[in-house]
Amino acid sequence: MPKPIEVPPEWSEQLPTHPPKGIVMLVGAPDSGKTTLARYLWERYAPHVASAAWLDADIGQSTLGPPTTMTVVVADTQRHPAFPPQGARRRYFVGNTSPRGHMLPVIVGVARLARFALSRRPHFVLVDTTGLVAPERGGVALKHAKIELLLPRWVLALQREEELEPILRPWESHPAIRLVRLPVSGAVVPKTPEYRRQHRVRQFRRYFAHADHLALSLDGLGIFGSGPLTPGRLVGLQGRDGFTLALGVVEQADPDQQRLVVRTPLRHAERVHAVRLGRVHLTAALEEWFPSRRTVEADQEQADDREAEGEERPAAGTEDATGAGCADSK
Repeated sequence: MPKPIEVPPEWSEQLPTHPPKGIVMLVGAPDSGKTTLARYLWERYAPHVASAAWLDADIGQSTLGPPTTMTVVVADTQRHPAFPPQGARRRYFVGNTSPRGHMLPVIVGVARLARFALSRRPHFVLVDTTGLVAPERGGVALKHAKIELLLPRWVLALQREEELEPILRPWESHPAIRLVRLPVSGAVVPKTPEYRRQHRVRQFRRYFAHADHLALSLDGLGIFGSGPLTPGRLVGLQGRDGFTLALGVVEQADPDQQRLVVRTPLRHAERVHAVRLGRVHLTAALEEWFPSRRTVEADQEQADDREAEGEERPAAGTEDATGAGCADSK
């Protein structure tokens, strides 16, 4: 039995009485309770509609899939009303646990997953976003791009003070978008960077618990991304529709023999039509490592500061907050 949700009275007062229609986007800084709000909305509205969808776009602290991915589920809520939802799902591999340096794939993935969900005609689609909201790190630009692309009917903003106003104010006069500012629940417990890192390790270990070796022929296989297929590199195995069938960890790559061996839960190589290269590498114990990073000691202070803002530790040489140009494509 899930723990009851402790919510501020303003949530029930300011949210619509009847289930909202269309796309509902959730925005908030790290540790603002976006996933708790998603669960509250689902449990409040989903039992009263025929179908609904949840698009989990938080690539760092994802709920529906492993880290580095975004996942959408469209549920028959009369048969499966519980949260997290069950139903038809699609997944998109971004390749990193932070949007920085990967903002274009994040935007493309969100758009494609939302389009898939809307094609199933759910009553509403909840879109849970990352905690990257700092303007100097590209958070405002990223959220504006998502709002402009998806044109949600509702934007639900969880904020403690006015940290989201640079995101919200430009949309206040938009005739088709309703902004609702909600307080952060007092029950939210801040998570340390180490807790977040360990949570990702647990998720990766759970995901790869029954993985095995799969050999792929590189001949005719589409490769998205740059850099070598080094052992430990995380990759997304894509199907014909461009969505992610499964994640894989590179074990061996032999370009001369046109052969790639990955560790993956996927069992059938013939379903793979392309490989998307990620920035994240995983050790044998499925812990993250980054070949291009400087020493941990040199980066620790900056890394902790960035992770506190909802970002992951940058690779050496990462410059561009929009993701247009960066070393090793963070």
